[in-house]
Amino acid sequence: MSEANTGPHFDIHGNAVKLELGPDEKARAREKIVDVLWSIQQKKGWIDDESLKAAAVECMLSPQEADEVATFYNLLFRRPVGKRVVFVCDSISCELTGSAMLMQNLCSELNVKPGEITEDGELTVLPIVCLGHCERAPCLLAGETVHGPLTADREAMRELVAKIRTRKDAG
Repeated sequence: MSEANTGPHFDIHGNAVKLELGPDEKARAREKIVDVLWSIQQKKGWIDDESLKAAAVECMLSPQEADEVATFYNLLFRRPVGKRVVFVCDSISCELTGSAMLMQNLCSELNVKPGEITEDGELTVLPIVCLGHCERAPCLLAGETVHGPLTADREAMRELVAKIRTRKDAG
């Protein structure tokens, strides 16, 4: 038995408290819901309300609790997206090197606003907090490929869009 489990434990008021080890049932349900929601998204492309409610029932959570989990993770989509999502990093490194202009010009080239789906249903452009490639700022992720450092000029955007549209791992 570890030292942490010997003797009584006390809260800040001096009251004896029971020490619980391991995840509780709610934590296990929250872990399971991520997998269930991911599976739904893989089949449908996004997580609609009906599917979210069914997943909540399966994991013994309320629909609100399931939605809290679904909206916490930026790779789970609660509204329709294109077949492939392009994530533009907006971390401080990318912001300081032009990610706002990159987002603006990329969306302009695709004729969408962030979060919208291109007319052909192929692409959605979304911001993401950090891709972890600050040395390549500004950058974006299309499929499994990080592109960067990028420039936001029109010609560069046309070339980038053509490259993204032809890559098989961009979805």
